[in-house]
Amino acid sequence: GTPISINSTGNLTLDSSADIVLSGSSEVRVENDLRLDSDSSIISMGKQDDFTIPHDGTTGATIAANPLTIDGTATITLSGSTDVRVENDLRLDSDSSVISLGAQDDVTLTHDGTTGLTIAATPISIDATGELHLNSTTGDIKFQDGGTECRS
Repeated sequence: GTPISINSTGNLTLDSSADIVLSGSSEVRVENDLRLDSDSSIISMGKQDDFTIPHDGTTGATIAANPLTIDGTATITLSGSTDVRVENDLRLDSDSSVISLGAQDDVTLTHDGTTGLTIAATPISIDATGELHLNSTTGDIKFQDGGTECRS
């Protein structure tokens, strides 16, 4: 009924030829670092291992879950020393989505949910090594200079 404390001034080793099970009715807490020293360590959660973080000793860690949701109340930062890659579709579901490029947001692609896409940059250059096709299926393509329509 009372807490059991094991105090050690050195390493505390639990050694077993089978699993070591820590069980609590509410939580099992690690108050500082949790270190898995094996190069094939796996952190697994859920009765059916629904979420895993495996480490194979050479390529880093992989987060495996289906679906994988990252939810933060503040900014979520993805950082890589070279690239951060999205290998399939990147979808921004907000009707006020903005993609910014450059340290000072030099280029922005803005979707406001009603008027389509706005591209903001100074200058904007389109450079095609082949053909450049501009197509509007329901309206005209208009070119303006200083707010005045250019006609050929």
